[in-house]
Amino acid sequence: MVTRVPEQRNTLGGYAVLDDRLLVLDFQAGNPQAFVEIHQRYGPLARRVCRRFLPDAQDVDEAFQETMIRVYQGLYRFNGRYALQPWVARIAKKPRTSGPPRTR
Repeated sequence: MVTRVPEQRNTLGGYAVLDDRLLVLDFQAGNPQAFVEIHQRYGPLARRVCRRFLPDAQDVDEAFQETMIRVYQGLYRFNGRYALQPWVARIAKKPRTSGPPRTR
């Protein structure tokens, strides 16, 4: 028996138990709470990636916010061809803030 996304998100654990593909489908179906779960799962990853490439904490914050906006906007077109985690990381690697990249 297949449980539909709306039924699963109301069960114990809610969105936390859904895989990424179902979260994206639920978001695309008009449920913004799915993005909250995506943000909780991949926000820390996006921030780490931004921190790796930007030296200034304020630039990191701006790049992180821009990344999550771009993730939100891109989810409507996300087709599941790639896994969500590397897709978010790839977006975070292309921050829109000014300044030279950090050197090691």
